[in-house]
Amino acid sequence: MTDREMLELAAKAGGYARHEYVENSARDGRVVTGHYDSLLEVCINPLTDDGDALRLAVYLEFEIDITSTGVAVRTRCGLKVLVNKTEEPDLCAAARLAITRAAAEIGRQMEESND
Repeated sequence: MTDREMLELAAKAGGYARHEYVENSARDGRVVTGHYDSLLEVCINPLTDDGDALRLAVYLEFEIDITSTGVAVRTRCGLKVLVNKTEEPDLCAAARLAITRAAAEIGRQMEESND
């Protein structure tokens, strides 16, 4: 799955899919990638922004376990997503990735239930 696909599905789960997806786009004097909210002039990208990832995790009621070996995210429906240090040595980046992957899986399930 590409980062864009993951972000699109996570946006669906997080309720911000209505915002325009932009990639390396100049907005408000900066280059951004993610879901751009033109009203608030912010770009939402939980893969790169700790705050965006935390808000997504709180909204979706994730349980997050961070250890010296990696990050585990558990969802309300029992899904468990693991990102270990060999895949992503930076624990903050590992947490963002695990949160976004878990949200993307919820977004995928939402799409499947609408079909």
